[in-house]
Amino acid sequence: MLGRGDYSAAEKTLRHALAVRERSLGRAHPDVAQTLLNLGTLHSLKGEDEKAEKLWRRALAVYEAAFSPMHPDAALVVEHLATLARNQGKYPEADGLYNRVITTWTAAYGPIHPNLVAVLDGLAKVLVAMGRDLFDG
Repeated sequence: MLGRGDYSAAEKTLRHALAVRERSLGRAHPDVAQTLLNLGTLHSLKGEDEKAEKLWRRALAVYEAAFSPMHPDAALVVEHLATLARNQGKYPEADGLYNRVITTWTAAYGPIHPNLVAVLDGLAKVLVAMGRDLFDG
């Protein structure tokens, strides 16, 4: 049983899941990307940004190849990368990534989907950090 904050057991479980998915489905399957996303999130929670980013970029490549760069699942990974870039003070990079997510999710879900709220919030934080007016359009 996983205890609270049992990152070691969680990582072991996710790595096992990743190995099973890669063996049974192939490294380029979207389900592999989902496990990579989850494993990256675990590393992010542990403060291991480089490991998280590497896993998220691999997940993104799988989703883009399996679907398209503008697929909502790819945009979910891009949102993680945008937040990481924002947290690292890489504001121009985060700005571009958040805008990519907004474009993708607006096209897929419409302009008032709840998924957009966190992305718009993240973008607003980036714009403030860069000293840009939120209402410049």
